[in-house]
Amino acid sequence: MLSVENLKVVYRGVILALDGVSLEVGEGEAVALLGPNGAGKSSLVRAMAGLLPKFEGRVLDGKVRLFGQEATHLDPVRISQMGLTAVLEGRPLFRYLTPVENLVAAGHRLPPRELKEGMEEVFARFPRLYERRREQAGYLSGGEQQMLLLGMALLTRPRLLVVDEPSLGLAPKLVEEVMRTLDALRREKGLSLLLVEQTPGPPSASWTGCTCWSGAAWSSRGAPRRPWRTRT
Repeated sequence: MLSVENLKVVYRGVILALDGVSLEVGEGEAVALLGPNGAGKSSLVRAMAGLLPKFEGRVLDGKVRLFGQEATHLDPVRISQMGLTAVLEGRPLFRYLTPVENLVAAGHRLPPRELKEGMEEVFARFPRLYERRREQAGYLSGGEQQMLLLGMALLTRPRLLVVDEPSLGLAPKLVEEVMRTLDALRREKGLSLLLVEQTPGPPSASWTGCTCWSGAAWSSRGAPRRPWRTRT
């Protein structure tokens, strides 16, 4: 489904962010990518989603293949149409719009009836979001904003969902809720999932693989017997 081979990424032509990175996510897999701050995890997410040019970055070498097709230099719209949706770190919402307006923007390609049904599903899954659906998204709590981002991602009808540091700034109880939601989405929707985090989180999802990254190289790749456990 997703294959990254020997990827080399630079910013502004001189700042090396990734050097020879490889990663695979198969059909129906849930893979956790763990690494410290500054290791280049977000650069990898941007490369997979076609967003590097927005950050003055580019792929110097290597390949990204998505659903069997070359996707290294495709634009974000085309990659989204192929079925990859990336939820970036920092909770990039339309902060002056309401949750309803954010969801409409995310699902703008859907027919009206499908959009309506999709929004009803999002609100049923996240009742707190429904309660605050008419407020500006910038005034939502961190957990509510993360729920809104996941709801927006669902309305793009992804086959592969890449989530970059969803636990950032959240209380432990909310982190567990987010992880349970991601696991439920994977099982119910048949999604493949790549979760990017700095440290192992709570055992709230059934991960089929886990990769640890020091920034220079991968340190392990395996199929854990229980959530968040890597094989060395």
